[in-house]
Amino acid sequence: MNVGDALAPYTLSTPTTVVTDAACRPRAPEVLDRLQRAFCLAPEEIEALGKATASVAPQALVVAWGMAALLGGATPDTQGSLERLLASMSRRDLDVVAASQRGSALDVARLVVAEAATWSGSAGVEAPGLGRIPGAAAGAAGAVVATWGDELDPAHVRALEEPWTTAVDPAPGAVERALGELWEPVSRARDWVAERGAAPLSALRWRLGDWSMAMHRAAVSAWLSGRLVEQLLATVVVTVPLVGACGSDKVLLRAALPAAHARAAAAVCADVLEEDALRVLCPVVG
Repeated sequence: MNVGDALAPYTLSTPTTVVTDAACRPRAPEVLDRLQRAFCLAPEEIEALGKATASVAPQALVVAWGMAALLGGATPDTQGSLERLLASMSRRDLDVVAASQRGSALDVARLVVAEAATWSGSAGVEAPGLGRIPGAAAGAAGAVVATWGDELDPAHVRALEEPWTTAVDPAPGAVERALGELWEPVSRARDWVAERGAAPLSALRWRLGDWSMAMHRAAVSAWLSGRLVEQLLATVVVTVPLVGACGSDKVLLRAALPAAHARAAAAVCADVLEEDALRVLCPVVG
């Protein structure tokens, strides 16, 4: 379904994975903002990103990407963290699982490079761990990587995000324009999430396999109807209120996100998804 490696931890057809990990990063609001913005860049912004990236010293970019490749996977991986939690059943290991990630900073960069836009027209840039990629793609992916963790030296962060801050308009409205007619149902889903709050959403339970199967069917519907990018954008939109509400409690945040992301998937695919799947994705919550 996704262009690229089918075994990649982050794909356009499974947005809840990358968005959940992004929501649990130390700079989550910035990561989420840049991630969604990378998927709705205007053509003139892509052109400007390419030019801005070309103006950064090549050696500084190579070193910054090299450090991102080296340090971007320092956060514990989810699989290993879950195994330790099952062995210990301690609150400390539960917190580690909540802060873990399925992929690395380079994995999210690969997603942006492969899926966010058509990057034609800009000179190539060497990005260790990714190879030679278009300059505009490096500018967009670098902006996300710069905020993904707190391991990078400030000089490396500047090299990665300077093209973005130079070229991309920070004014709101890009996501709404990209979603078009879907903005109304997606904004209603966001408001629904914000009104219910994290605790009630975290208490929702599904029968084994129901949530994952309904989300899979929504992803297939999004793919067939050409809405995979819109599904990713909607997933970020409904996540933002919970990030603010949960603060540092990543355990509560992760527990609440499945209900929020289900609502986003339903908002994007309500007209093409079967009724039984919609009922699973939109349970009644007081």
